[in-house]
Amino acid sequence: MPLPRDLQTRNLTCLRLLCRTQTSSPRQFVPSTQSRCFTKTHTTFRGEKQKLRTSGGWKNAEKQGWGKPFWEKKRDARKTPAPIPTPQPILVDGEYVLQSIRAKMEKKEKEFLQEKELATTPDVALVGNGSNSQSDAEMAGDDLDDGMGVADVGANGELGDDFSGYKRLQKGDLCELRLGEGSVDMGIYIRDTPGQSTADFLMPHGVIKQTFTPRIAFYIPGFATQDIDKFVEYYEKVEKFENERRTNLVSENVILSRDVSAPLLAPVRKFILEANEIHSQAYAHLNGLYPRLAHETEVRRITTQNAARMVFGDNPTNAELYATHLALMGDGLRYLGDKGFHRITSNFRVRSKRELAVIDECTKWVRESSVVFDTKGYGNKAKGPMKEFIEKARMLIDRSRSLRKKTVQKKGVSVEPEPTDITWTEADQKFIDFAIARLKSYGLQRTPIEGLLPYILRQTRRYEDKTLDGSCAYDFLTEIGAFTPWENFVLHQENQKLPGYNVCRQADGDEKRIAAISDIAFEDLSLKDSLKNIRKDWGNMRVFCVDDATAEEIDDGISVEKVSDTETWIHVHIANPTAFLTPDHWISKIAEERATTKYFDPHVFRMLPKSISDALGVSSGAPVMTFSTKIDNNGEILDIKIQPGTVHNVQKITYNQLEKILNLNSVPLRSFHLGNLPPSPPEPEAPLAPGDLEALQHLHKCSHALIKRRVRNGMISLRNVYHNYHLSPEITKYSSSTNLRSLHPQLFRGFPSMRLDVETEPQMLGKNDFVAEFMILANTAIAQYATKHNIPLPFRSLTYNPERTEIVKYFKETIMPTRDEFGVAEKGVMDDLNVYMKVGFAQILPKAAPHIMLGLPQGYTKATSPLRRYSDMLAHWNLQSHLLNTPLPFTEHKLSPLLATLDLRERMANFGQSETRRFWATTVIKGLLDAGQQKQFPQEMTLTVLEPKVWPSESVGFVQELALVGKVAFADKKSTGGLKAGDKVGVRLVSARPGDRTVLFESEGV
Repeated sequence: MPLPRDLQTRNLTCLRLLCRTQTSSPRQFVPSTQSRCFTKTHTTFRGEKQKLRTSGGWKNAEKQGWGKPFWEKKRDARKTPAPIPTPQPILVDGEYVLQSIRAKMEKKEKEFLQEKELATTPDVALVGNGSNSQSDAEMAGDDLDDGMGVADVGANGELGDDFSGYKRLQKGDLCELRLGEGSVDMGIYIRDTPGQSTADFLMPHGVIKQTFTPRIAFYIPGFATQDIDKFVEYYEKVEKFENERRTNLVSENVILSRDVSAPLLAPVRKFILEANEIHSQAYAHLNGLYPRLAHETEVRRITTQNAARMVFGDNPTNAELYATHLALMGDGLRYLGDKGFHRITSNFRVRSKRELAVIDECTKWVRESSVVFDTKGYGNKAKGPMKEFIEKARMLIDRSRSLRKKTVQKKGVSVEPEPTDITWTEADQKFIDFAIARLKSYGLQRTPIEGLLPYILRQTRRYEDKTLDGSCAYDFLTEIGAFTPWENFVLHQENQKLPGYNVCRQADGDEKRIAAISDIAFEDLSLKDSLKNIRKDWGNMRVFCVDDATAEEIDDGISVEKVSDTETWIHVHIANPTAFLTPDHWISKIAEERATTKYFDPHVFRMLPKSISDALGVSSGAPVMTFSTKIDNNGEILDIKIQPGTVHNVQKITYNQLEKILNLNSVPLRSFHLGNLPPSPPEPEAPLAPGDLEALQHLHKCSHALIKRRVRNGMISLRNVYHNYHLSPEITKYSSSTNLRSLHPQLFRGFPSMRLDVETEPQMLGKNDFVAEFMILANTAIAQYATKHNIPLPFRSLTYNPERTEIVKYFKETIMPTRDEFGVAEKGVMDDLNVYMKVGFAQILPKAAPHIMLGLPQGYTKATSPLRRYSDMLAHWNLQSHLLNTPLPFTEHKLSPLLATLDLRERMANFGQSETRRFWATTVIKGLLDAGQQKQFPQEMTLTVLEPKVWPSESVGFVQELALVGKVAFADKKSTGGLKAGDKVGVRLVSARPGDRTVLFESEGV
């Protein structure tokens, strides 16, 4: 079939098409990104300008210390800092109309402050990586490098839960794209970019744009479905034609025939104009939402949908929803979006009036400090509260750095508090809160904080060699004693809703209710066993509970019952709290809100009260729910039974003891020591009874058969090297500063000891796999049983992505055939990570569906951890109601919306736990580098590229020798030519930044 004529003559008509496209369509849409205005700020600005007018005008300004007026300065004299976000113009009928006179004043103020206050010399970096303009890929790094763009593969080789329930874009979805320099545009999603981590979008001006999907904060599903398939077919022909001609143009900015794109773009342009008009007409009402929503001291939350209903009524249109989104997302001072999840949640955190007042006041103090720059870009006229705060900060930073290098002269002690006679004033605390607000900011939003905080940091003259970004703000807070020097800031993130950190009123209230029963014995809580009359007494059957030596929530135990030489019963005994807690019990409601136990070292935040977890964990005499599966020697399931019971003969075994008993595979570890962390005490030999060794050996044999069965059904191992860290108990003793309003700085002598252990090769068929395989068996059996009896449960599925047939084909034909009998592919997971990320479509559903990665075609659920996962409690409630022959508490209709909310909460918790792991690994590495211990690290390391970025932005990759994701910088643009995902790059360790949990490397060649 011949190509269309416009493809054959493309080179001759390219310019004509470009001109025609630009003249026949509206100009690029740039919605408002800042509707918040400072009355005090304008007064200050006009007042300072008036001083110039009354003192001789601009001609005498330089003599008075103001510097030259901005129109006389050369553009290249100094770097331009990140602009202070201001109200952006709105496009109405092709013309830009400013929202108000106030907007004009903020625009002038921005220009004035850039030239007068915030200008900086070329050798002083304010924000970003120092480049004058940022690419889309670079801007996307704000979210992608925080874990949203890289798969989380767990220690047991399973896909992380970030996959689960992720709402993938579909062809025809209309998406708002927040790009570089705060610009905003809209585009129709076409597809995931082949071989890249980006996606392709058709923009209103008729070109294809590639960007990262985490940059999307708003979307309308199914906006353009009628002609989308025809367009994609045409577009792929254009792309193929260009590739065959070997031009430099592949797909980015490809200009397409207007005749083909017009049917799709006309509704987009109409929608944009309609949303602009609504936003303009309803501006006063949208701007007036904050007084109605904000609490005096507490953070509140609201979704775009609920905010729109408050303005437009019960059933807002898509255009009204988007106008509301523009107002909220554009006002980053009053509303903070959900980092990395906003497209899914549409959830905004509403700053408290107290916090907003602090930001207003600090902004005023900074701008009132009339600054004259010296040759190094430093001001020397800071005054008032700001001057006093900076003087204290300088002393504290110097003192903190000196104490860090000193050792504690006490045996077995590596760190101790150091008293100080400095007291924080109320103004000092406001500046600290101002810096904390910078750490909590959302990368897709811009506020004056990003531009003004670097000015404060620069005045300390202690960060001359650092980029004055959020990571530097974290270092500043730790060095002035507002945080402990090892503060895990994930604990302070509002989206985690942790109790005790002044971020969630409900979480604090729930914790108080739980604390009120902490001293009450379980027997005195008046909780009755609803399954008491149908429990099976397992008598003297041996139950093995395998877990870490320090584990507190013992969810599961395993028994084996050999029927014959070819058949075996595997009994998985699971803790049974739902027999005592009804779904509407207040403790159950708290568990629903928490969703899961959160392991944010150095603290653990339990889903259920400790008194219940301890009493109902698997132990001698404990009530359990037992999932029994009969299997043959090939691991095939022959029969399934589910029955409540009571176990008595329980034997606890640690993973290390199990490894010795069964002589399991182990891999050597590479350890990095910071300080002198005492070694873990040797574990005693497991007290095995007669028959235990034979039972464990038979279980081991069964686990291998079960793995092989799943491999036959399509399972593939995602095992990769893994790192673990060990922390001194002193960290728990002094962390964390839940009360950030201490009257005195917290300084410490020395630094806690830590250790980072890294696997030198992936652990295959090790101690963790033993238990994991039986949990997978139990969850598989539950899924099959529930399907047979029509019981809705939280089923976990992962099916092939129908939108990426080329990736599915590569996965099936290239990767899968290389697996060995235990599912390990020839190439490592990280080599083909882009394939693993996009080959499957994950969901949580109330009905069973296949899970291709686990090799479970009949379905899979999770019900083996009800002490620490609420979705497992849901499964238990429905199962036990079925066993009691009573109505199910969660029908499919009731379960479906609950699963969507629950899934998001789980992924948010998993994201926080992943960030916690990255934080402690980064802290160990930074501590070693600061201590001059670079020699502990390998001199030659290899980074597998996961997300190539446009130079000079750092690309993202996985470093095998440290088992972590880091960023790599290249010397020049030529070095990154042709760089793609999966490439191997030799790298050298440069630095580590705990503030943004990033390890930086330099390239030594691809």
